[in-house]
Amino acid sequence: VDPAGNVYVTGGSVGTGSGADIATVKYDGAGKEIWAVRYDGPDHDQDAPVGIGLDANGAVYVAGESYGTELHSDYVVLKYDGAGGALWTTRYRYPNSLANYAIAMRVDKVGNVYVTGGSTDVVDGRGFVLTVKCDGSGKVLWAQRAVVPGSFDNQVAAMVVDNRGSVVVAGRSTDLNG
Repeated sequence: VDPAGNVYVTGGSVGTGSGADIATVKYDGAGKEIWAVRYDGPDHDQDAPVGIGLDANGAVYVAGESYGTELHSDYVVLKYDGAGGALWTTRYRYPNSLANYAIAMRVDKVGNVYVTGGSTDVVDGRGFVLTVKCDGSGKVLWAQRAVVPGSFDNQVAAMVVDNRGSVVVAGRSTDLNG
């Protein structure tokens, strides 16, 4: 909800010939639709949002996962202006990964976007935690892939970002020895 009482919603929506797309809608305080936009990734397959956020200038950010042209899922971050116009799209796949699946996203007070979730290694299939930070223009500032030593599968449950931009990611890991 923005300061004017407008409500923003994102979710999945099946498109004609495009699989599941990311749909984002803005409603006024009375529930009247102001605008609606869809995102269909390059593979025209499964696209799914995990979060939505606003910056101080009224821009709308949506993050999730989307299948790319190589049949691997990527993180996707979308930015719209207050009228629903697409400003940019950033896609990110960690090098040598099969799948990158988003779990949570946050927007900080200056418009940086943080997305966290998992990444599956192409060599051994191990699951890693992957957290990415984009600036307000869509540039990836950093990507951090982490694993608990001695574990096989690491999964994210939640993420918070404090006022100084520090990121805390929580989840679970599975020991290699069972």
